[in-house]
Amino acid sequence: MTSDLLVPNGAQWVRVGDWQPAPDVRIPGTYTRAEFDALMRLKNAQFYLVKNDGGQYGEPLACGRCGAGRYPTKPHPYFTLMCTERPFRGLEKALFAWAKVNADDQLKSRILDDFPDLEVGHPITARHLRPTEPGADLYAIALGTAIPIGLEQARVLTDLINSKLRPSRPDDYFAP
Repeated sequence: MTSDLLVPNGAQWVRVGDWQPAPDVRIPGTYTRAEFDALMRLKNAQFYLVKNDGGQYGEPLACGRCGAGRYPTKPHPYFTLMCTERPFRGLEKALFAWAKVNADDQLKSRILDDFPDLEVGHPITARHLRPTEPGADLYAIALGTAIPIGLEQARVLTDLINSKLRPSRPDDYFAP
């Protein structure tokens, strides 16, 4: 048996005992699924090339494939894959990379073994970041200057890289 007592609920009156859905409660700084998906589409809509200008410490990276950048040669002007300018999807992927810096090779942590040694390609930068105590520290550093490019230019560069990679199956193709 329900009561005929009416109580205000926002702009309307409801009977006591009638179930009403609670208003959406959101924690500040959180997104709905639709908002998050729209944000990800926007974030990943732009492609970038990254200038090999040495980033924060001004030390350009040498090419591991052809050796460009090792004395006396000049480095590639942009980060490359297969010696072709590599497009990055989204600004976040273009600006930062993870690398480890060691102070004592005997105390390397197994968890850091998957990250590239910064000292190999960037000895000056690694010297600036070297930990004061033995061990290895993990850093995210800006590697270069991001230059926006169009979708068509990113497709052309991706096709050129894939033609050099000669993937054995479709899953092996490079996709920025």
